[in-house]
Amino acid sequence: MIRSQTTYNLVADALRRDILAGVFSPLEQMPTEQQLCERFGASRITIRHALQILEEELLIRRRQGSGTFVSPTPSRKIPILVTDYAGSVARHAPGMDRRVVQWGWAAADEVVAGQLGVLAQERILFARRVDSVEGIPVAMDDVYLVGHLAEGLEESDLVRMDFVDHWVEGRLLRVEYVSQEVEAVDAPAEIAKLLEIESGRAVLREQEILYLAGSDPVAMFVSHYRSDRIRLTSTVSWMNRGKDEEDGSNADL
Repeated sequence: MIRSQTTYNLVADALRRDILAGVFSPLEQMPTEQQLCERFGASRITIRHALQILEEELLIRRRQGSGTFVSPTPSRKIPILVTDYAGSVARHAPGMDRRVVQWGWAAADEVVAGQLGVLAQERILFARRVDSVEGIPVAMDDVYLVGHLAEGLEESDLVRMDFVDHWVEGRLLRVEYVSQEVEAVDAPAEIAKLLEIESGRAVLREQEILYLAGSDPVAMFVSHYRSDRIRLTSTVSWMNRGKDEEDGSNADL
């Protein structure tokens, strides 16, 4: 499922291609906002939004009063906010394509059953999906949904980038909180094959579990990201930075 691109996405994409192709050299000063407005026939607001996207991707650096400069070692890594995959994709990779390589009803093994709070061998919905940018796979995930809450889902639902919001809203679920674990791991052979990388190469693994009020888990997503294509980011309120010690959660990555 490929998203349509906004004007600022198109501008950012064109400038990104120029930077990665060496049209603008590392540390070189970029054209001014006015020059970019003239080049793309776009408003200053559009140009600023596009430059902000590139800055978030660490491709450029903006210095107040000095201008915009190409980063010393520019490379394409899509910044994914760990709490908002769909929003990050819409902002930084609206052309990302998702395909479902496997899906259907399955019996929960002991590990999955323990995470979802169901009985071993209880029916769950399982799906395996791969996300690609310009034909290159950059991420894949395994989806596990509690059976009675997954009735009626189709492949057309699972292929959506905003699947979580779509599913939660469609089932009128009230998600209370999400637990997340992120670690670097060596890619198992089957994961490496889907991501088109060497087996054993380091990838980022994220496990995310959604809980309803009362701490009832309803879904688990186990994702693997190519570390050369994806950069995971997070933002934490300064006032709440020590909250994990108060409520028992673990913020170590």
